[in-house]
Amino acid sequence: MDRFHQRVALVTGAGSGIGAAIAARLAQEGAIVLVADRDYPAALAVVSALHAKGFVASAVELDVTSEAQVLQIVEEVRALHGRLDVLVNNAGIHYGGSFEDTDMGQWRNLMAVNVDGTMRLSLAALPLLKAAGRPTAIVNLSSISGLGGDFGQAAYATSKGAVTHLTRSMALDLAKFGIRVNAVCPGSVRTPMFEAAIAKLDPNQVDEAFAKAYPMGRIAEPAEVASAVAFLASDDASFISGVNLPVDGGLTAHNGAPRFDG
Repeated sequence: MDRFHQRVALVTGAGSGIGAAIAARLAQEGAIVLVADRDYPAALAVVSALHAKGFVASAVELDVTSEAQVLQIVEEVRALHGRLDVLVNNAGIHYGGSFEDTDMGQWRNLMAVNVDGTMRLSLAALPLLKAAGRPTAIVNLSSISGLGGDFGQAAYATSKGAVTHLTRSMALDLAKFGIRVNAVCPGSVRTPMFEAAIAKLDPNQVDEAFAKAYPMGRIAEPAEVASAVAFLASDDASFISGVNLPVDGGLTAHNGAPRFDG
Protein backbone atom coordinates (compact mmCIF):
# COMPACT_ATOMS: atom_id res chain seq x y z
CA MET A 1 0.00 0.00 0.00
CA ASP A 2 1.07 3.58 -0.66
CA ARG A 3 -1.77 5.48 0.99
CA PHE A 4 0.43 8.35 2.20
CA HIS A 5 2.65 8.90 -0.84
CA GLN A 6 4.47 12.23 -0.39
CA ARG A 7 2.16 13.27 2.43
CA VAL A 8 3.72 15.07 5.37
CA ALA A 9 3.00 13.50 8.75
CA LEU A 10 4.00 14.70 12.21
CA VAL A 11 3.91 12.09 14.98
CA THR A 12 4.55 13.14 18.58
CA GLY A 13 5.92 10.86 21.26
CA ALA A 14 7.43 8.85 18.43
CA GLY A 15 10.72 7.92 20.06
CA SER A 16 9.43 4.59 21.33
CA GLY A 17 6.40 2.35 21.78
CA ILE A 18 3.18 3.20 19.98
CA GLY A 19 4.55 6.42 18.51
CA ALA A 20 7.54 4.70 16.94
CA ALA A 21 5.24 2.05 15.48
CA ILE A 22 2.96 4.74 14.03
CA ALA A 23 5.90 6.57 12.47
CA ALA A 24 7.12 3.32 10.93
CA ARG A 25 3.70 2.43 9.54
CA LEU A 26 3.15 5.83 7.95
CA ALA A 27 6.67 5.85 6.49
CA GLN A 28 6.15 2.35 5.14
CA GLU A 29 3.09 3.63 3.31
CA GLY A 30 4.95 6.50 1.69
CA ALA A 31 4.67 9.39 4.13
CA ILE A 32 7.35 11.96 4.82
CA VAL A 33 7.44 11.50 8.58
CA LEU A 34 8.60 13.92 11.24
CA VAL A 35 9.46 11.83 14.28
CA ALA A 36 8.95 14.13 17.27
CA ASP A 37 9.90 13.33 20.84
CA ARG A 38 11.21 15.18 23.87
CA ASP A 39 13.93 12.49 23.95
CA TYR A 40 15.81 13.60 20.84
CA PRO A 41 18.31 10.70 20.80
CA ALA A 42 15.37 8.28 20.86
CA ALA A 43 13.79 10.09 17.91
CA LEU A 44 17.10 9.92 16.04
CA ALA A 45 17.30 6.18 16.65
CA VAL A 46 13.82 5.68 15.19
CA VAL A 47 14.73 7.78 12.15
CA SER A 48 17.96 5.85 11.65
CA ALA A 49 16.00 2.60 11.58
CA LEU A 50 13.56 4.06 9.06
CA HIS A 51 16.38 5.35 6.85
CA ALA A 52 17.92 1.88 6.87
CA LYS A 53 14.72 0.62 5.26
CA GLY A 54 14.72 3.37 2.65
CA PHE A 55 11.96 5.46 4.19
CA VAL A 56 11.83 9.26 4.40
CA ALA A 57 11.89 10.63 7.94
CA SER A 58 13.50 13.28 10.11
CA ALA A 59 13.83 13.70 13.86
CA VAL A 60 12.66 16.74 15.80
CA GLU A 61 12.93 17.50 19.50
CA LEU A 62 9.53 18.40 20.89
CA ASP A 63 8.13 18.78 24.38
CA VAL A 64 4.42 19.40 23.81
CA THR A 65 4.18 21.30 27.10
CA SER A 66 6.47 23.99 25.66
CA GLU A 67 4.68 26.68 23.66
CA ALA A 68 8.00 27.84 22.22
CA GLN A 69 8.99 24.36 21.00
CA VAL A 70 5.56 23.75 19.50
CA LEU A 71 5.67 27.01 17.56
CA GLN A 72 9.24 26.30 16.45
CA ILE A 73 8.32 22.86 15.09
CA VAL A 74 5.33 24.24 13.24
CA GLU A 75 7.54 26.91 11.67
CA GLU A 76 10.10 24.27 10.66
CA VAL A 77 7.38 22.21 8.98
CA ARG A 78 6.14 25.33 7.21
CA ALA A 79 9.63 26.19 5.97
CA LEU A 80 10.45 22.67 4.79
CA HIS A 81 7.11 21.50 3.41
CA GLY A 82 4.62 24.37 3.43
CA ARG A 83 1.86 22.10 4.66
CA LEU A 84 0.91 19.25 6.97
CA ASP A 85 -1.28 16.36 5.84
CA VAL A 86 -1.42 14.20 8.96
CA LEU A 87 -1.00 15.10 12.63
CA VAL A 88 -0.83 12.31 15.19
CA ASN A 89 -1.04 13.53 18.78
CA ASN A 90 0.51 10.53 20.47
CA ALA A 91 2.68 12.13 23.17
CA GLY A 92 1.42 11.09 26.58
CA ILE A 93 2.42 10.10 30.09
CA HIS A 94 0.89 7.86 32.73
CA TYR A 95 0.60 7.96 36.50
CA GLY A 96 -1.45 5.39 38.38
CA GLY A 97 -3.18 6.02 41.69
CA SER A 98 -6.61 6.01 43.25
CA PHE A 99 -8.53 9.25 43.70
CA GLU A 100 -7.53 9.60 47.36
CA ASP A 101 -3.87 8.97 46.54
CA THR A 102 -3.69 11.37 43.60
CA ASP A 103 -0.80 13.80 43.82
CA MET A 104 -1.72 17.23 42.48
CA GLY A 105 1.70 17.67 40.90
CA GLN A 106 1.26 14.46 38.94
CA TRP A 107 -2.31 15.50 38.09
CA ARG A 108 -1.07 18.75 36.57
CA ASN A 109 1.71 16.98 34.66
CA LEU A 110 -0.79 14.54 33.16
CA MET A 111 -3.09 17.32 32.04
CA ALA A 112 -0.19 19.39 30.70
CA VAL A 113 1.02 16.59 28.43
CA ASN A 114 -2.05 14.52 27.61
CA VAL A 115 -4.63 17.29 27.26
CA ASP A 116 -2.90 20.65 26.89
CA GLY A 117 -0.24 19.17 24.61
CA THR A 118 -2.87 17.79 22.24
CA MET A 119 -4.74 21.09 22.22
CA ARG A 120 -1.63 23.27 21.88
CA LEU A 121 -0.10 21.45 18.92
CA SER A 122 -3.40 21.02 17.11
CA LEU A 123 -4.11 24.74 17.34
CA ALA A 124 -0.62 25.67 16.20
CA ALA A 125 -0.67 23.21 13.29
CA LEU A 126 -4.12 24.21 12.06
CA PRO A 127 -2.90 26.70 9.41
CA LEU A 128 -0.58 24.03 7.95
CA LEU A 129 -3.40 21.48 7.83
CA LYS A 130 -5.58 24.02 6.05
CA ALA A 131 -2.76 24.78 3.60
CA ALA A 132 -2.51 21.21 2.30
CA GLY A 133 -4.96 21.86 -0.52
CA ARG A 134 -6.77 18.58 0.12
CA PRO A 135 -8.54 16.87 3.03
CA THR A 136 -6.26 16.33 6.01
CA ALA A 137 -6.46 14.33 9.23
CA ILE A 138 -5.70 14.55 12.92
CA VAL A 139 -5.55 11.37 14.97
CA ASN A 140 -5.39 11.70 18.74
CA LEU A 141 -4.30 8.94 21.09
CA SER A 142 -6.86 8.48 23.82
CA SER A 143 -7.40 5.24 25.74
CA ILE A 144 -10.14 2.89 26.85
CA SER A 145 -9.58 4.72 30.15
CA GLY A 146 -11.07 7.71 28.34
CA LEU A 147 -14.21 5.73 27.51
CA GLY A 148 -14.89 4.44 31.03
CA GLY A 149 -13.43 4.76 34.49
CA ASP A 150 -10.60 2.59 35.79
CA PHE A 151 -9.81 1.49 39.31
CA GLY A 152 -6.68 3.27 40.48
CA GLN A 153 -6.46 5.54 37.44
CA ALA A 154 -8.28 8.69 38.53
CA ALA A 155 -5.95 11.25 36.98
CA TYR A 156 -5.03 9.28 33.87
CA ALA A 157 -8.64 8.37 33.05
CA THR A 158 -9.65 12.01 33.48
CA SER A 159 -6.94 13.16 31.08
CA LYS A 160 -7.92 10.62 28.45
CA GLY A 161 -11.62 11.38 28.90
CA ALA A 162 -10.76 14.96 28.06
CA VAL A 163 -8.96 13.83 24.89
CA THR A 164 -12.00 11.74 23.93
CA HIS A 165 -14.36 14.71 24.14
CA LEU A 166 -11.84 17.12 22.64
CA THR A 167 -11.66 14.80 19.63
CA ARG A 168 -15.42 15.00 19.13
CA SER A 169 -15.46 18.78 19.44
CA MET A 170 -12.51 19.20 17.09
CA ALA A 171 -14.22 16.97 14.52
CA LEU A 172 -17.33 19.15 14.60
CA ASP A 173 -15.49 22.46 14.41
CA LEU A 174 -12.89 21.49 11.79
CA ALA A 175 -15.06 19.57 9.32
CA LYS A 176 -15.75 22.78 7.40
CA PHE A 177 -12.02 22.97 6.59
CA GLY A 178 -11.88 19.41 5.29
CA ILE A 179 -10.02 18.25 8.40
CA ARG A 180 -11.12 14.96 9.90
CA VAL A 181 -10.40 14.32 13.57
CA ASN A 182 -10.56 10.90 15.21
CA ALA A 183 -8.99 9.15 18.17
CA VAL A 184 -7.68 5.67 18.79
CA CYS A 185 -8.43 4.28 22.24
CA PRO A 186 -6.06 1.41 23.00
CA GLY A 187 -6.37 -0.96 25.88
CA SER A 188 -3.14 -2.22 27.37
CA VAL A 189 -0.29 -2.30 24.85
CA ARG A 190 3.10 -3.93 25.28
CA THR A 191 5.25 -0.80 25.38
CA PRO A 192 8.02 0.53 27.63
CA MET A 193 5.36 2.57 29.48
CA PHE A 194 3.31 -0.59 30.10
CA GLU A 195 6.37 -2.54 31.24
CA ALA A 196 7.25 0.23 33.69
CA ALA A 197 3.71 0.22 35.08
CA ILE A 198 3.81 -3.51 35.85
CA ALA A 199 7.47 -3.71 36.85
CA LYS A 200 6.72 -4.51 40.50
CA LEU A 201 4.14 -7.20 39.71
CA ASP A 202 4.58 -10.91 39.08
CA PRO A 203 4.88 -11.32 35.28
CA ASN A 204 2.98 -14.62 35.30
CA GLN A 205 0.11 -13.13 37.28
CA VAL A 206 0.02 -10.14 34.94
CA ASP A 207 -0.18 -12.30 31.82
CA GLU A 208 -2.85 -14.49 33.39
CA ALA A 209 -4.93 -11.50 34.47
CA PHE A 210 -4.86 -9.88 31.05
CA ALA A 211 -5.53 -13.16 29.26
CA LYS A 212 -8.63 -13.56 31.40
CA ALA A 213 -9.82 -9.96 31.05
CA TYR A 214 -9.38 -9.56 27.29
CA PRO A 215 -11.77 -11.57 25.08
CA MET A 216 -8.95 -12.15 22.59
CA GLY A 217 -6.78 -13.49 25.39
CA ARG A 218 -3.90 -10.98 25.23
CA ILE A 219 -2.98 -7.33 25.12
CA ALA A 220 -2.11 -5.39 21.96
CA GLU A 221 1.21 -4.91 20.22
CA PRO A 222 2.21 -1.37 19.15
CA ALA A 223 1.93 -2.27 15.45
CA GLU A 224 -1.74 -3.14 15.93
CA VAL A 225 -2.48 0.31 17.28
CA ALA A 226 -0.44 1.82 14.45
CA SER A 227 -2.62 0.01 11.92
CA ALA A 228 -5.73 1.65 13.36
CA VAL A 229 -4.09 5.07 13.32
CA ALA A 230 -3.00 4.62 9.71
CA PHE A 231 -6.53 3.67 8.69
CA LEU A 232 -8.10 6.70 10.36
CA ALA A 233 -5.46 9.02 8.87
CA SER A 234 -5.89 7.61 5.36
CA ASP A 235 -8.38 8.32 2.60
CA ASP A 236 -9.89 4.91 3.34
CA ALA A 237 -11.56 6.70 6.26
CA SER A 238 -12.56 9.73 4.18
CA PHE A 239 -16.08 9.94 5.67
CA ILE A 240 -15.15 9.02 9.25
CA SER A 241 -14.73 11.82 11.76
CA GLY A 242 -15.42 12.26 15.46
CA VAL A 243 -14.85 8.58 16.22
CA ASN A 244 -13.08 7.26 19.30
CA LEU A 245 -12.05 3.80 18.14
CA PRO A 246 -11.29 1.15 20.78
CA VAL A 247 -8.33 -1.08 19.93
CA ASP A 248 -8.72 -3.45 22.84
CA GLY A 249 -9.37 -6.99 21.70
CA GLY A 250 -13.07 -6.64 22.54
CA LEU A 251 -12.59 -5.54 26.16
CA THR A 252 -14.99 -2.59 26.07
CA ALA A 253 -17.67 -4.71 24.39
CA HIS A 254 -18.25 -6.31 27.79
CA ASN A 255 -20.92 -4.86 30.08
CA GLY A 256 -19.11 -5.92 33.24
CA ALA A 257 -21.43 -8.75 34.23
CA PRO A 258 -19.75 -11.84 35.74
CA ARG A 259 -19.12 -14.90 33.58
CA PHE A 260 -20.53 -18.31 34.42
CA ASP A 261 -19.55 -20.17 31.26
CA GLY A 262 -15.99 -20.87 32.35
